[in-house]
Amino acid sequence: MEESDENETDEVSRTIQSIEQPLFQFRPSDEAREVQDNLKAMLTKQYRDLGRPKWSELTVTVIFALMVVLWTTREFSDTIGWSMIFQRKYVSDSTVAIFCGILPLILPDSNPFNRQHDWRYQPIMKWDNLVQHVSWGSIILLGAGLAIATAFEVR
Repeated sequence: MEESDENETDEVSRTIQSIEQPLFQFRPSDEAREVQDNLKAMLTKQYRDLGRPKWSELTVTVIFALMVVLWTTREFSDTIGWSMIFQRKYVSDSTVAIFCGILPLILPDSNPFNRQHDWRYQPIMKWDNLVQHVSWGSIILLGAGLAIATAFEVR
């Protein structure tokens, strides 16, 4: 009886090892390792070629982070957020989106505090560029759909 228990135990342990080995003891082949090293070298070179981020890129990153923070802190489930400063129902998520969408039209694209070069104001995004490249038909269609949906709401 003991011998059959040992055989079963050995069989179970062999089964576990056969499952465990490919899952937890993965060792890439030399070819896979070479491909990974080449990919890492290529990505590192491309990252270095990017150079330092420009003032406008940093500004857009800050605007995006500000938008995320304002969206998440506007109103909490158990406490009131920063929207309590304004009248009730006056501020919504779309207010934050419009505010952060207008900022690139106002903020400068180069560092105004850098005194090493002759600074001239130029916005991050010019209105003319925005007008040419935005699909206004899609925006109008979306707005019309939202207006119709609001009109048919049951109150």
